[in-house]
Amino acid sequence: MTKITKAIKALVTQYISGVNYHPSSAYDINNGLCEEFAMIIDEQIEGAYMSWGDQLDDKFWGMARDHRIYRWAEEHAFGHCFIIFKDRYYDSEAPEGVDHPKDLPFYVRRLAYALKHIDETSEEFWARIQRENPDNDWSTD
Repeated sequence: MTKITKAIKALVTQYISGVNYHPSSAYDINNGLCEEFAMIIDEQIEGAYMSWGDQLDDKFWGMARDHRIYRWAEEHAFGHCFIIFKDRYYDSEAPEGVDHPKDLPFYVRRLAYALKHIDETSEEFWARIQRENPDNDWSTD
């Protein structure tokens, strides 16, 4: 097991233990605590650094401009912070690392979700967002 894999697994265990944190799984860490998690690994592992998905452009993501999801980076990739180390990509759900960030479980789910809703109009998109997030205040005041 590599040093970074050990560090990630240990940090996931610490988070899930309830000491200073309250997520119940690596999934939960990736959905709200990913930046803090990545910062800690960044500090622990020399040569590792953190990145947000939208810091990588559409070309990197392999989404050509003529692709139906032509704005992947700005519309979908922005919501996650992960670790880059020795040309591999890591987060709390991928302690062994993957070859490309779109192989991280967070982005596998995000891409499947985006493809499911690819034909939505703008009005349908906003109606769904409001249904899925009823506690948000969507007023423009």
